[in-house]
Order: sequence, then C-alpha cells, then structure tokens
Amino acid sequence: TVVVKATPDRIDEFALRPDTWPDWYVGVQDALPDATYPNVGGKIAVKYMSAGVKFDIAFTVIEFVKGQVIAYKLEGMINGTSRFTNTPQGDGTILITGTFEYELPGGGLGALVDKLLVEKMNSDNLNSSLTNLKWQIEG
Repeated sequence: TVVVKATPDRIDEFALRPDTWPDWYVGVQDALPDATYPNVGGKIAVKYMSAGVKFDIAFTVIEFVKGQVIAYKLEGMINGTSRFTNTPQGDGTILITGTFEYELPGGGLGALVDKLLVEKMNSDNLNSSLTNLKWQIEG
C-alpha cells in the first residue's frame, strides 16, 4: 500500500495509461493496450523483465470501476491476477493497495523456486512500484 495526495481521477489519469507503466511499474519495459482498454475485456501486451529474463505477459482487464479499482488476469510466463484499489482517506489522500497473485510454471520445482527467490522479489517490486507511482503522481 501507499498513500497518495491526489484525487482518484488524477490517479487514474496517470496510472491507467500504459505508456506511463515503464516509469513506475518495476520490470515493465513496454505496455501496448488494445482499443477497448481499460474496459473489462481490454488487453495490454506487456514486455516485462525480471531476474534478467525478458518475457511477454498479456494483461486482460477483469474488473474496472473508474476511480476505485482495476484488476487484471495475467497470462504468459506468469499466470495470475493483479489488482489495484483506491480508498479515500478523508483528508485529500488516497490509499492505493496493490495485490499480485500468481503461479510459476514448473510444478513442485516452480513452487520451491517461488518460495525461495521469486516471492520476495515480486513483493519488493510491487512495493517499489507503488512508491514510484506516488512520486510520479505527486511530482
């Protein structure tokens, strides 16, 4: 989570633009939306780098309420979901909460590698991404 001094519209104006993702979303190299994004069913083709490995992930919007929430189904090298919610704090700030749930390929070996290495890295990347988002929005 991160607290941002901004309106939900300002957050959406910046964070929902895939061309800004490389500026704040750790690991994103490029993000190209289709014509229906950010509506439910809209897709973003994301080029992502993690642990020195480049791969493609398709983000499909599975939930969207303007100013409140956007959630994605992730498919590709990593399969799972990602969700961002905005909760007004009553003092002109918004609490942004990001979650990321995923499975790595490879069965038991993938689960072991995930627990040992990837889970911490992904958690750190999500926290850094939210901090970067705050800096970008607040200036």
